[in-house]
Amino acid sequence: MNSARVLTLPATLMVMESLTPDPAEEVTVKLVTSLDAEGEEFEAKQLLLLEKIRQGVSVGGVTFEVEFDNSIHDRSIVTSHGWRIQLGRGLDIFQYASGDIFDLASRRQEYRQLKAFGITYVHDPT
Repeated sequence: MNSARVLTLPATLMVMESLTPDPAEEVTVKLVTSLDAEGEEFEAKQLLLLEKIRQGVSVGGVTFEVEFDNSIHDRSIVTSHGWRIQLGRGLDIFQYASGDIFDLASRRQEYRQLKAFGITYVHDPT
């Protein structure tokens, strides 16, 4: 999991929480992904980052779960409100930002350029 995705995932989870009709209601979000096949050290780092994200977003009323499925190509996010969001290129949707502290694109997603990608939303309220 690269640093861009580490920043994008919590922001995405908090947007999903903000769309909850009742602010007192918690939302459960499950990320369906695969472990990056770059060695045990990288895998351990990926698991640690996902755990830190889980702990961080819990303060905002989001229960974050991860399901690993190494047979998939596209990642997806499933919410407790019946939404499945298929992410065609995962969360790697932003073009490179300079990292300069004075560059707004380095600090705020709404100022970043996007790569071409597709998202499919499916609602199954059952």
